[in-house]
Amino acid sequence: MTQHRLWVLTIQALLLAISMEIRAEQLSQSLKKLAPLYLVSGDEVLLVQEACDQIRKAAKEIGYQEREIFTITNQFKWQDFFESIANFSLFGDKKIIELRFDQKPNRTATEALTRYCEQTSEQTFVLIITPKLEAATKKSGWYKTLVQTGHCLAIWPINKEHLPTWLATRFKASSLQVEPAVIQLICERVEGNLLAAQQEIEKLTLQYGSGPISAEQILQNTSDNYRYDVFALVDSCLQGSIDSINKILISLKEEGIEAILVLWALVRELRNAIKIIEALNSGQNLDVSLQKAGIWDKQKPLWRKFLNRCKSLKDLYSAIQLAATIDQQIKGIQKGNPWETLLVLCLNFAGKRVD
Repeated sequence: MTQHRLWVLTIQALLLAISMEIRAEQLSQSLKKLAPLYLVSGDEVLLVQEACDQIRKAAKEIGYQEREIFTITNQFKWQDFFESIANFSLFGDKKIIELRFDQKPNRTATEALTRYCEQTSEQTFVLIITPKLEAATKKSGWYKTLVQTGHCLAIWPINKEHLPTWLATRFKASSLQVEPAVIQLICERVEGNLLAAQQEIEKLTLQYGSGPISAEQILQNTSDNYRYDVFALVDSCLQGSIDSINKILISLKEEGIEAILVLWALVRELRNAIKIIEALNSGQNLDVSLQKAGIWDKQKPLWRKFLNRCKSLKDLYSAIQLAATIDQQIKGIQKGNPWETLLVLCLNFAGKRVD
């Protein structure tokens, strides 16, 4: 290694030590010396999930073998969190505690997080997962306290222009040989949804091995083996197509698709709906609102139809609360069949109110 290279790495390490707000490409370096807590924020499900997996793996490698998960709602009892910290194993097993937020932390939550920062324990490692945090939030006192105590990582979405490069890198990492037309075809099909893109890569790996793969092969396979998928379900909700929703959910369940993946896709669009309606209520132009929410041109007619039918923020907030219930059902924390509750969520999303 050259002296110049050593100097560059030294400077990078110093910068990382000074500022605990890190970028995705800095994550691996930061994990060489684990901080007491990590906050991962963002709305891009796949990238958030992969970052969290990387963090969990690093924590387990240094002895944090137990894992406890708390889903944070406005009714969450923070005393449960602090009791979990205090009640570590008598045998000295270290524990990962995950705090999963469905929305921006409220005042009670931020006070609890600030309190934890004042009494971190070597027996516990805390991983905080939140939706995207706005710039104003990052100027708040509680966020600055977290930055001083641990590492805060913001996950940014991959925009339309960079998606082909991102896909090409993923294909290469999977040792798949594909022609450029395949990348373009998948870009059009997934419309910016990285989780769907990764599923396509995994499906092609299982089906074709290392390739090479042509666009014609993919199109032929699609026409011969058409199936409903998660994103067709979202489209049906936006369309208000009640008949399709039940058929698609049954198909997804029979195919073995995990309920959590279906929930993620629905919550993503519900948050988009809230964001768009809030913008419209503030006087913003519809086209501008759709563009800022990252809605692709092909999806805009569906969204216009949905927005003509649904303008109630109250109903959308209720849907988010129901999504939190489904998350707890999936984890076994709350009684109920998550697939049945997913149907209720979809029907409410589509405009057919079901209590």
